[in-house]
Amino acid sequence: CNALRQEMFKRSDGLYFLPELIANKDAIQSIKHMVLSDLNTYYLCEVSKLYEIACAESSVGCIRNTDDYADFLEFLLPDSIRITGAFASRIVRPVGVTTNEVMMKLAEKIFATITENGCMTEDDLLLAYPIVSANFLKKLLEKSTDKVITTIINDLLCYQTIEALGFDESFSELLNSILEKIEALELPPTIDILHALLSVEANQNFRNAYGIPDDKAFRRIITMYYHGQKPRDWKAGCFMEVKKGDV
Repeated sequence: CNALRQEMFKRSDGLYFLPELIANKDAIQSIKHMVLSDLNTYYLCEVSKLYEIACAESSVGCIRNTDDYADFLEFLLPDSIRITGAFASRIVRPVGVTTNEVMMKLAEKIFATITENGCMTEDDLLLAYPIVSANFLKKLLEKSTDKVITTIINDLLCYQTIEALGFDESFSELLNSILEKIEALELPPTIDILHALLSVEANQNFRNAYGIPDDKAFRRIITMYYHGQKPRDWKAGCFMEVKKGDV
């Protein structure tokens, strides 16, 4: 009985199943190949997306949910994969590579795809990276890079690089002069004041002109294009000078 159990898949409720009761041999080989191939391409996969694909392509009997499928994948590939948590999701990663490492590698790959295109809809990105969900994609990019923002174009959620917004080198000079003017007027360099003066210089609403969706994106743009001699950082909503000794 113990020897037989070693060959069977144990579900979380304690029930044992022969692999053939879950999927036939061809389907099992296809699942193994797909997971290893996707890991080679994308570095990680969300278990929920793999389960979704498996259900669409073949029957996986006795597998009740994503958690069961995660356990089944570990049963099939015990020496090749690990299941870990990330952004409230369960992901598959290769053995010998940390969760942070695979997340950074995937983020770099996605960033390169967005950079190549300049701007991509969320749907197009998910087609290019079918192994992650929209929520995981959003959180991964928010955590991993400050050079991508979300915006709404023609009622579609889009991801684009800050460079694709169309700022040239003169914008850094303009930003420096505005900060000098704010300092001369003894005003705090808040988001609202910076935006107001940038809007005056542009003769139009600065955010609307460049499709800047929120304060977070605005702060990223200011940080990226500021090249003044005084180091600055955002503190309590102000783009303040960082003085020696500040942490």
